[in-house]
Amino acid sequence: LKCSSLIAECASSTLAHSGAHGGGAACRVMPEGTGLELRSLADNDSAEQPKRFDVGRAGLWVEIEEELEGNMECYSSYSNTLWDGALVASGLFRRHPWLVEGRSLLEMGAGLGLPSFVAGALGARVVVTEKEPLDLLRREAARNKATVERGGGEVQALELDWEWPPEEILPPNGGFEALVGGSPSL
Repeated sequence: LKCSSLIAECASSTLAHSGAHGGGAACRVMPEGTGLELRSLADNDSAEQPKRFDVGRAGLWVEIEEELEGNMECYSSYSNTLWDGALVASGLFRRHPWLVEGRSLLEMGAGLGLPSFVAGALGARVVVTEKEPLDLLRREAARNKATVERGGGEVQALELDWEWPPEEILPPNGGFEALVGGSPSL
């Protein structure tokens, strides 16, 4: 299958945008303190609580929390937002884990890093990157470390400025097998 057809399939079926919903079948609130289960793009519209994404493997969940309070001037809206493109990429990995299992990945402009943590929980070795400040991304990496390890993967959060020369970006072992990138507007 071509990548474009896989992405289209996941966007339309795995995380189909159901528009406004009133807590219907697509949206399920998890037990107290565990967050909102992301089952559709519409579920991502709520930012009041942590969000959980089912990796599709026996009890493995990735948890993400957008920063809503505190010193918001320190963060860009890009690094503090769970974008729909991240949900679509994560749904793609969940439906087709062979795309990431055992592979080395680089995610550029990761924001909160959902696709990287899902790929890691599916057995990928991931370098997840964002421009400074990295404290939100590192917080999410720490939050999801046990899930990634249970899935057999690893995720490392690093600073990456796209204006750096390639030799400062690529690892000395020759690079990555795949690049993950999302767009704030899908």
